[in-house]
Amino acid sequence: MTAPNFLIIGAHKAGTSSLHRYLQQHPDIFMPALKEPRFFSYDPDGADVEPSPYAWGPRVHPVKTWSEYLELFTPATTEKGIGEASPCYLNHPGCPERIKHALPDVRLIVSLRDPADRAYSGYLMAVRDAGETRPFSDIVGGPRTQWHDHLGYYHSCRRYLECFARERFKIVRAETLNAEPATVLKDVFSFLEVDPAFEPDASTQFNKGGIPRSRRLHRVLDNRHVRRLRPYVPASFRNSLKGLKEANLREPPRLDSAVRARIIELLRDDILRLQDLLQMDLSDWLRVER
Repeated sequence: MTAPNFLIIGAHKAGTSSLHRYLQQHPDIFMPALKEPRFFSYDPDGADVEPSPYAWGPRVHPVKTWSEYLELFTPATTEKGIGEASPCYLNHPGCPERIKHALPDVRLIVSLRDPADRAYSGYLMAVRDAGETRPFSDIVGGPRTQWHDHLGYYHSCRRYLECFARERFKIVRAETLNAEPATVLKDVFSFLEVDPAFEPDASTQFNKGGIPRSRRLHRVLDNRHVRRLRPYVPASFRNSLKGLKEANLREPPRLDSAVRARIIELLRDDILRLQDLLQMDLSDWLRVER
């Protein structure tokens, strides 16, 4: 049975939904419709729960067995690149070794985003979908907690580099993906050894954040029963619901510079260590004024 030869392993709120959609368009790449099967982060004993400030309910694992996992890729035919996207893999402590054991030659795509912007995006998602009412400054303004630790990348990336050679990784900056999608995707296609000349439609950013104008309408459109019906209704109707949901969102206020400064203060050491680990300039993440 066909197994994936590449994985998008994270990070949360760092453009993985857009990356998944863009790669799906390539004729030499197969990715299942299901984003986030989360197979390698599943522990039947629940002993190694993923530390995540964005998990406001029980972590759902759609795929729990190896046979179920491989079934996701049975529709693949002649595609050269076969993969899936589960951003929880990056921070989950048990994933690197599990992935190495099952897929020793896999390629790993890591999408990184400015930690302050990623934190704010996660907060806005909690406001939108989980009824978070606390001001963002109250959440990040206190002493360092596991919430803040989750925003760092150094320890997660180091765990993977202890299991896989550096050439198995492609690091994507979410900021660059948004600003120069064609350049980034060409580089990713080359990494996956598929035709780098293919140009997908990258005009849409997927899973963008926003604050609902009407919370009642958002709850109706985002109801889990409505989501379960999506595979059984015409694409035109699904697109209409998606358009209505997006139209109900308004732009959030900009991240306050004092709050950004607090996050930078807490994560400065992590950013500097990551910069050395990846040999990548991340100095823009240390700037308060944007």
